[in-house]
Amino acid sequence: MTFLSIIITTYNRKELVIHTINSALDFAEHNSERVEIIVVDDASTDFTYEKLNEIYQKELTAGDIRLFRSEKNLGVTGAKNLGAIQAGGEWLLFIDSDDLLVSEVAKEMLKLLQKYNKYPIIFFRCVELENGDLIGKYYQKPYELSLKDFLNFGTPGECMPVVKLSNFKLFFYYQDLKGCEGLTCAEIIKQFGPAMVETLVARRYRTENDDRLSSVKGVLSRACFIAKYHSLILVKFYKELFVTTILKTMAKAFCYWLYCFIHKVKH
Repeated sequence: MTFLSIIITTYNRKELVIHTINSALDFAEHNSERVEIIVVDDASTDFTYEKLNEIYQKELTAGDIRLFRSEKNLGVTGAKNLGAIQAGGEWLLFIDSDDLLVSEVAKEMLKLLQKYNKYPIIFFRCVELENGDLIGKYYQKPYELSLKDFLNFGTPGECMPVVKLSNFKLFFYYQDLKGCEGLTCAEIIKQFGPAMVETLVARRYRTENDDRLSSVKGVLSRACFIAKYHSLILVKFYKELFVTTILKTMAKAFCYWLYCFIHKVKH
């Protein structure tokens, strides 16, 4: 039985995604009978789907990779949901098409997922791809992350969530937010209990390309979605938020709604 489903979503990154897929193949080599790789092309217009079919013909025929193409652009969260629907693993690992998995820790990661089986989400640490620096504060030991702590303090920098499929299918990511996966993570933690933050570094996170959703350009282009995200956090979880967090979240929602309105007026 498949234990871990690696889901790679991509849109118009036919060059970058190859590196991501190769890192997943390297990762799976350490546990090939327990890991599946699912690639979702989110209606790319740069012939990503055709190129991947050509490059990975052997792996696709052997079933080492499963490749799907959406007929219309769903956005990153919609594409991830599509991958999750196709997944058969007990755990889901989502990775963007410009990041890399750390294949050397594959066996250790699967052991940790077994160890922490009672948790709905395991957050693994990330390093910057460009220089290898740890993203966020260093912690010597793993720790539980309650809903209140997740909402008020977040994870220690950029982390990679690995989510139980059975729990994820009760919520899914919000497709209309085009990102903001933290909202679904919060809902899962609220329903199933605290997450676990592991110290193991499992992803190399690219920070220097302009088309990242987390870049300044990406954030501003999604201002309306981010404004809605902060508004939903306030509505759904206000009882768990500190007063300072409520004020900060309200300020963020206001600023993003304002930018969203100005941008719509100008265009």
